[in-house]
Amino acid sequence: MNCQSLYWDTLVQLRASVYYLSAYQIHLEKWDTGIQIFLAVTSCSSIGGWAIWDEYGMIWGCLIAASQVVNAVKGFLPFQKRAKEIGSLNTEMEKLALDTENKWFSVFEGELTDKEIFDFVADLKRRKWEISNKHFRDQSLPIKPKYEYEAAERTKDYLATYLRASATGER
Repeated sequence: MNCQSLYWDTLVQLRASVYYLSAYQIHLEKWDTGIQIFLAVTSCSSIGGWAIWDEYGMIWGCLIAASQVVNAVKGFLPFQKRAKEIGSLNTEMEKLALDTENKWFSVFEGELTDKEIFDFVADLKRRKWEISNKHFRDQSLPIKPKYEYEAAERTKDYLATYLRASATGER
């Protein structure tokens, strides 16, 4: 087994996780903001809406009814809670990814034995599990292939820019 490759793959997975979580958080925050804006507009506009009530009564009534339903169920929607948890999770994952990147040079230069590398990778996986479990013990995070693709592209760009020399052997 090539422990350098194992370490590199772990580093890539961690960086991709950071970008995936970031994309997911942005998505959830957009949804939450959209809901909040809809509720604010329908709530504030209901006062001024009386002037147009006669002409567009049915449309206005549907909007008000929809806003009441959304307001009643928004506490059960996962957007806010997930966005908050993802933000906290991603902060810790970013730190873990940076720690992993910082150690990469020692791995690449052959300063560590295969056992030391393997033990460090096992520790990284355990720490990643602990971080994920800490933030998502009682809820799930549905997989979004769109964000996986975005994360893979951003990871590739990041690694090409910041770690090219060590990954390719250039000095």
